[in-house]
Amino acid sequence: MIKVGENLCGQIARRIAIRNAFRHTTNYRPSSFFCKRSSSSTSKPIYDPLAKRPNQKCDPYGQEGKPLSMTDATMLKSTIHSQWTFEMNEEDLTVPLSLTRHFIHPDYLSGARFLHKIAAVAQINNHFPSVLSLERRIVKKNWQVVTSVRCRTLVLGGLSRHDFHLAMMIDVEVDRADVQPLLLTEAEESAS
Repeated sequence: MIKVGENLCGQIARRIAIRNAFRHTTNYRPSSFFCKRSSSSTSKPIYDPLAKRPNQKCDPYGQEGKPLSMTDATMLKSTIHSQWTFEMNEEDLTVPLSLTRHFIHPDYLSGARFLHKIAAVAQINNHFPSVLSLERRIVKKNWQVVTSVRCRTLVLGGLSRHDFHLAMMIDVEVDRADVQPLLLTEAEESAS
């Protein structure tokens, strides 16, 4: 409904501003709306958008607020590239903390373009690596440009199925023809 004295563009801009203000003041997260419904089919969904961790009302990862165990993570690891490795918690060896993989690039700009591609994959899937880093390292008296990707669900304190899905999507992106020139092959890595 258009108000008298205000054009349609002004009303749309005002509604967008109100929606954005809501998102910033209440820690709005889209995943908070993927929560269980109550037993009654006529009632509204039950969710807690301010929860810092998944709980009984809100469990967007479907894991009851707990990270994947080592046996579940090992089973899911078979769906991703073999270069992904687990980082373990020294205090509890039954729960892996994160998945990590390193990529080597011919130069720094190639590494930066590769990071851009990985960031786009994360944005599209709405699940983000806990660490994306680009650095130069000395390996065998030579400089190498290395990108490190670490997938971890911080609110769970470990891994979720979303991390394995993101790792799989990164593997798919790495195999694309336009991404291959941004990476060194294993033969080129050993020669450098």
